[in-house]
Amino acid sequence: MTTTTTTAERSPLDLALDAIPNYRETEAAIERLRAHRPTTPSARADDLIAEVVAATLDGKPVPADTGQRAADAKRAAEFVAAEQVIIAEVRMRLDDKLNEALRNGSDDGVRALRGPFEELLAEVRTLASALNGVSDAAQAIKAGPEAAAAWAQLEQLADRHDELRTVQHSMLVAAAGEGGFVELAKYRNGYTGGSVLRQVVIDAAGWLENVDETWPQWLDATRGRPDPTGMAIKSRPPWPHTEDHPLQPAHGSPDFLLWLATTTTGRPWVASLSQAARAYCDQSEEVARREDEAREIATYGRVRSPSQRRNAAARKFAQDERQFADAKARAAYGL
Repeated sequence: MTTTTTTAERSPLDLALDAIPNYRETEAAIERLRAHRPTTPSARADDLIAEVVAATLDGKPVPADTGQRAADAKRAAEFVAAEQVIIAEVRMRLDDKLNEALRNGSDDGVRALRGPFEELLAEVRTLASALNGVSDAAQAIKAGPEAAAAWAQLEQLADRHDELRTVQHSMLVAAAGEGGFVELAKYRNGYTGGSVLRQVVIDAAGWLENVDETWPQWLDATRGRPDPTGMAIKSRPPWPHTEDHPLQPAHGSPDFLLWLATTTTGRPWVASLSQAARAYCDQSEEVARREDEAREIATYGRVRSPSQRRNAAARKFAQDERQFADAKARAAYGL
C-alpha cells in the first residue's frame, strides 16, 4: 500500500525548498559529489622506497625498474592532486548555483508556506473558543481540563508557527542578498527613503500586512526617537511583545499566535521580500504624511494645502538661490 505525506505533516523547510526551481536538483548534485571517493593512486612513492630499502638490506641490488616505477608514482600523485582541484572547483560552483537558486526562487519558497499558515490559523481559531479568553498556561490550568488541553495544543501550534517563520526569514534573507540592507527603491518606483536594515523590513511588514493601521506608532519603535511634537512614544503594540523590541514578534509564543489568529484589526500574512518592502514603503510614507501634518499644525495652526506647500517650497528655493549668489559675489570681491 502506498502512503502519502500531507502538507501538514511535512516540514515548512521541505515545502519551501521543494517549491524553489532547481534547488533540489542542485542539492542532489552536491550529494552525488560528496559520495565520490577520490582516486587511489596505483603507485605510491612511499611503497617503492620501502621496497628498495628492504631489497638493499637483504643484499639485493636496486630493482631495475625503480626509475620507471618512480615516474609512475609521481604521475599517479599528480593525477590525484589534479582530481582534487577539479572536485573542489565543482563543489564551489554547485554551492554558488544552490545559493542562486535560493535567492532567485525565494518568492516561490515563501508562497509554499502560505497554505500551511492559513491552516494553522484556522486550528488556532478553533482552539480560541475552548480557551475562552485564557492567555497563559496558568490561567488555562485554573480554567479546567478543556482549557488546559487546548492550551497544550496551542503550544504545539506555536512551535509549528515559529518553524514556519524561521523558514520565511531565511527566504527573505536570501532574497535580500549580502549587506543586511534592503534598497527600497528597487521594490517601489518613486520611493525616496533610501535603504533600510533588512531586519526592520521583516519585523515591520513580513508578518503583518497593515502594521500602521494596527499600531500607528510602529515606525518610532524602529527609530528610537520621540514623535514630531517632541513627546516620548508611550504607546505599545496591541500584540504580546517585549519592552526592548515591541515591533519584533515572538513567533513561538502561544499568546502571540492566539492574538495573530483572532485579531480584528491586523491582517497576518507570510510576505515575500518584495511584498514586505512595498508594504514598508507605503506605510512609512503614511507615517511621514502624518508627521508633516503634525508639524504644520504645530507651526501654522493648520494643515496647508498642496498649492500652499508648493509656493512655500518655491519661495524657499528662491531665497536659497539669492543667498548663494550673494555669498559667491562676496567671495569674488573678497568681502
